[in-house]
Amino acid sequence: MGRYFNMTININPRIKQAEEFAKKAHFGQTRKGKTTPFYRHVEEVANIVEEITNDEDVIIAAWLHDTVEDTSVTLNEIESEFGPVVANYVSLETEEKKFGTTPSPWLTRKIKQFERLTSLNANEKKVLIITLADKLANLREMAKDYSEVGDRMWERFTEPRKTHQFWYYQSFFAIFVTQPSVKESKALSKELVEYSTLLTILFS
Repeated sequence: MGRYFNMTININPRIKQAEEFAKKAHFGQTRKGKTTPFYRHVEEVANIVEEITNDEDVIIAAWLHDTVEDTSVTLNEIESEFGPVVANYVSLETEEKKFGTTPSPWLTRKIKQFERLTSLNANEKKVLIITLADKLANLREMAKDYSEVGDRMWERFTEPRKTHQFWYYQSFFAIFVTQPSVKESKALSKELVEYSTLLTILFS
């Protein structure tokens, strides 16, 4: 259960630090094609993670998972502030959006991401909790937006083809259900069912 459900408990200072760090890093950013503050996505991801695990480093990395990819924050800064374990989790969640000064193609980035997540060592597999929370939060938001604007929603994305978006989210689901650390976790069963349901709603 997330820490927000019982406000009588002292808030972990490192987690609070990560929350404030993320809020500052993402200040002024919005979700693609919307006015919704980007920080709301980060907050939802962290809240989902906190419902699944009490692992401090995983929760901190959830708050920070988009900072290196989408802001000027560096991995060195993350490691300096929060330690090497958190920095490694954030690194695993970070896509390479550029090769030098050249933007990296969407499909190339996604394939590299899948390759990283399917070759995790035993100490890195907890990052899949963050990955699942991130994609689940995206699917929740997409389902809500789709109910409001229909297929126009896909135009917001770098890759607007619905078939490609389905491949992307279905590929993550395939990773989740083939990883023993995820598929055999009772704590994650509810999230996996919701993920599957949202895939059907959006892509059937």
